[in-house]
Amino acid sequence: MFRFLSEIDRQRERLRSTRGGFQAATGNRWNLTRLGQILAVFTLVFFAAGFLLDQNGFMVVTAVMAPLLILSVPLSRAVFRGLEARGNLPLRVVAGRPFRMTVDVRKTGGMLGAYGVRMAPGFLRGKHLVLVYLSRGDRQRISGLYMIPRRGVYVVEWIRVTTLFPFGLVRRNAIIPLNREIIVHPAPAVLRDRLLAPDPAKTLGDGFEMPKVGEDEFYGLRDHRPGDRMRNISWRSTARLGKLVVREMRQQAESELDVVVHGAGKPSRMLPVYVERAVEFTAGLLDQARREKARMRLEVRGRHPGVVFVDTHPYTYLRAMDLLAGFGPGMPGRKKRRLHRRRRRTARRIHVTLGVFPPGAEADSIVNVADPSFPRKISRKVRP
Repeated sequence: MFRFLSEIDRQRERLRSTRGGFQAATGNRWNLTRLGQILAVFTLVFFAAGFLLDQNGFMVVTAVMAPLLILSVPLSRAVFRGLEARGNLPLRVVAGRPFRMTVDVRKTGGMLGAYGVRMAPGFLRGKHLVLVYLSRGDRQRISGLYMIPRRGVYVVEWIRVTTLFPFGLVRRNAIIPLNREIIVHPAPAVLRDRLLAPDPAKTLGDGFEMPKVGEDEFYGLRDHRPGDRMRNISWRSTARLGKLVVREMRQQAESELDVVVHGAGKPSRMLPVYVERAVEFTAGLLDQARREKARMRLEVRGRHPGVVFVDTHPYTYLRAMDLLAGFGPGMPGRKKRRLHRRRRRTARRIHVTLGVFPPGAEADSIVNVADPSFPRKISRKVRP
């Protein structure tokens, strides 16, 4: 019966601690610091000397030092009792660049407040977060700068909290679960060569160019303007919105770039270096297309294949960088269904390879990152 009631109490405590994303500290353990170990040794020595030599002075010193060690254990435990935290991490960051992480801390129980608590979030590189003082029932937000050096998809599972309260003799450790996923994008490098041609459709103005049959494409919807053709009116959208809506057509931009990143490579010590070169070069192409507002089709044929169409919308750029963040060498397991879209003949295709040339590709469209002359195509400077 008592065991059943204790299990109910633990479930209630777990539900209460997870409200609003807050997690309670678990795995509460302690150990003696070096100062505590020295004091413990001196306490035993003085106690043995006072007991064997029958000297009251040694016993008085023992009576002073022993309570310091005995009281440090329950007092440090009271600091973590009722301590809850909620970590706030950005969803996407760039490799090698600092980002800010905030932690909301609150104290809901315990006899004492939180004194001198250090927080280390998982494997993130940076200084520990320090909570100087938090009284019972209060709430505080602390923040710090952290960095992840390599691209990829990571999960920050926990925040380690540590305190030396009250005398620095006992180190109390606990874990606060976090379980937050963070996507680390590769840092785009500046390319020496300009691989994108100018877009003549931008100089004509959106909605005012004269589209040609078979050479135009749907760009968006807009309100009706005097002089618009009747054939461009979207009758379904007009009936739904109650006003005339026109399908906005645009000339096909000749600056569209078709980039294919191949994950097939020969196993060697340099293969990880070639993979990072390919990702860095492709990220530079994406950054160049975003700055020139050009459209680009990115296809990855590696361990995690995927296709992303990048245009002026910022979300498409983020999806492409997410695809590059998880790129790894290997052959795709199952061929995905291609998107039904008419590919333009004016698009330039570039194959980024790891030393294995794809069949049927033209020689002038292959970028071999295993070539010794490849580093000349990438500037050493990294765009901020």
